[in-house]
Amino acid sequence: MRGLIIAALVVLGCVEAYSGGIEPSMSVILCRWEATDILVLSPTSDRAAFQVVETIKGEAKPGDTIVLNELAPPDDVAAFREKAGREMTIPEPPPAMQPGDRMIVFLLRPSAHLEYFSPPEASNTDGWRSANGFGDMRFSAVWLRNGEAFAIFQAVNPGPTTLSDLSLTEQELRRQIDEGIQLRASLDRALESPADFVARALQLAELVRSDDPIAQISALKYLAKGGSAAGVVLRELLWYPKLLNRHSEIAAALTINTYRNSDPFLF
Repeated sequence: MRGLIIAALVVLGCVEAYSGGIEPSMSVILCRWEATDILVLSPTSDRAAFQVVETIKGEAKPGDTIVLNELAPPDDVAAFREKAGREMTIPEPPPAMQPGDRMIVFLLRPSAHLEYFSPPEASNTDGWRSANGFGDMRFSAVWLRNGEAFAIFQAVNPGPTTLSDLSLTEQELRRQIDEGIQLRASLDRALESPADFVARALQLAELVRSDDPIAQISALKYLAKGGSAAGVVLRELLWYPKLLNRHSEIAAALTINTYRNSDPFLF
């Protein structure tokens, strides 16, 4: 539970940072939603090259090598931090990995787009990219060592962004990842059937009723432009007791929906 609370706080920080709030951070909740590929990697003799140990999501095969220059630990940590200070970026470098260490990375494959933050016309989609909306690979990775999980995030606001313990066991982390993959698959299934407006609206409503803030807001985005069926669903969600914390977002989606006054007996 503590790990889930930390993850929720981090993702809320991500949302605030886009409006000038806090610094960029790793968010398991956000990255598991956005990632097209989630890989478990181990270090190689080349600092920027990593070997695929396991594919949680995607098509990479164990034994494949993937080059991620942004996750290469620097030769000179002090120089890295000095340069980051001059450029006013996060000074925490990717950590050096030891034999036996592993890393879970959340990636966007070439040509893929972010669903939660990025507009449809997002550009620069060549090569592997971060699944975190901040566009920095350091915030799309979790390092595993001796059963503990570490990531780069701002544990306290105000405060520095550092490599910190996620307070999650690997098993707990994997369970959170699996839950996120299932939620995102539900959204993708709903969007694959645009002709069946009723089924689509009902599937999106289930995501709004979930406990995942990213899934909730993403589903509301599509319900806002989902026509009469979505309008009916939004009116129902507006009075759903467990969604009082989302009342303003649901009301905003209902306002945008051009069929908000549609027949309440549509179903």
